[in-house]
Amino acid sequence: MSVRRLLFELKLYIYFIEMHFDTLNTVPISTVAAAFNKAFEDYAINMHRTDEQMAEKIHAESIDLSVSVGAFEGDDLVGFILFGLDTVRGALTMWDGGTGVVAEYRGQRLTQKMFEYMLPHIKEAGVKRILLEVLESNHSAYRIYENLGFRKTRVLHAYEGSVTTPQIPQHNISILDSFDIDALLSLGNWQPAWQQMNNRVKGWGNAITTIGIKQDDEVVAYAHYNPTTKRVFQFGVQEQHRRKGMGTALFNYICNHASPISIVNVDEQSTDAIAFLEAIGIAHYINQYEMEMIL
Repeated sequence: MSVRRLLFELKLYIYFIEMHFDTLNTVPISTVAAAFNKAFEDYAINMHRTDEQMAEKIHAESIDLSVSVGAFEGDDLVGFILFGLDTVRGALTMWDGGTGVVAEYRGQRLTQKMFEYMLPHIKEAGVKRILLEVLESNHSAYRIYENLGFRKTRVLHAYEGSVTTPQIPQHNISILDSFDIDALLSLGNWQPAWQQMNNRVKGWGNAITTIGIKQDDEVVAYAHYNPTTKRVFQFGVQEQHRRKGMGTALFNYICNHASPISIVNVDEQSTDAIAFLEAIGIAHYINQYEMEMIL
């Protein structure tokens, strides 16, 4: 046997001894953040997180490290799936809040192996569905998820930019300190993806600013946004008050306090919302597929 062949088999032997899978329950946030940044350093979107930002993400996105999984070579975290857990449409649901594999460990089916490791535990916990989003351009990841049993449910658009339409002066905008968050959601015309759902808005706490326009003491237009990250989570205008400049007034207000802004996961079927965003100058820049696995 050649020396090269012997070294290859030795490396393979060591790999199978040292590579193992486990939950992230006892893994420090700093380790999760470091693996996350390394896995996504070549991604199409800037995904970098400080330790503090990773802790915020875990809290705000309902990520549960006790049901999240990691691939470890020895003590090194080289792959992970961050799972969020919540009840969605009456069913216990998990959401893939980030699947990543460090570059030098790709091509070893670690994503599939991590899912296979966790699926029995997920089913035992009573989870009925798993949701995730994947970039439309990420064909390899899409195929992996499809082979695992996920199916595309909808296309989600992402937008970024600043409003180019002038402010509408007749609409008075106020910061809403007290409101029915479910009633506000009903003013829009699409169901939010995981990161924009009401429980995630609540999870961000005081980091989220909610603004609204009232008619006869009733909120008829609103937006939730984070002035630090410049991201709009939700917005909506009551149907009978649309096309009166209220949405434009809301977005002008936001851009006066945080610009350029971004809004992700806008349902492609919400043609009114898409036409509105493009009309006020917020540019479409990328698409994602929402995918679902029914258990």
